Amino acid sequence: MTVYGTCYSSSECSSKGGDVDGNCASGFGVCCIFTTSTCGSTVTNNCTYIQNPSYPSSESTGTSCSYSVTPQSDDICQLRLDFDNFDITETSTTVGTCVDTFDVTSGSSRDYYALCGTLSGQHMYIETGRKTSDQTLSFTIATTSTVATWRIKVNQIECWSTSK
Repeated sequence: MTVYGTCYSSSECSSKGGDVDGNCASGFGVCCIFTTSTCGSTVTNNCTYIQNPSYPSSESTGTSCSYSVTPQSDDICQLRLDFDNFDITETSTTVGTCVDTFDVTSGSSRDYYALCGTLSGQHMYIETGRKTSDQTLSFTIATTSTVATWRIKVNQIECWSTSK
């Protein structure tokens, strides 16, 4: 799948910890890609990709991995999670029961279901409740399956945005 970045000056991209991937703005800027595969890391840049530590290889049994997403301001109302690659074990003997899980803890009072299975190409919105505290995205891999792979693009959506 195509990886998307944000247009910054070369020095801005470098200071924010991004990787340059081509030019933008008629050559006045660079396409800056933000990616993290370190469990426990904090996402502070818009349009950041989180992926499992051994991506594109699968994770092993007993992996617990979480990422904190810090909204850029109190004017962030939602996170949009685009599942570029998402494949974790769904069930064992009970249909509809997640064995491996992806769970979200948000700043709003909404309670989100734990997700599992193959969700590549799908997306979901998370309400932040305009909180600037971290929103947590957590993976728990409990099975011995060789299927536990993820790469998710995290976008922060302003309250006034037509994308909301």
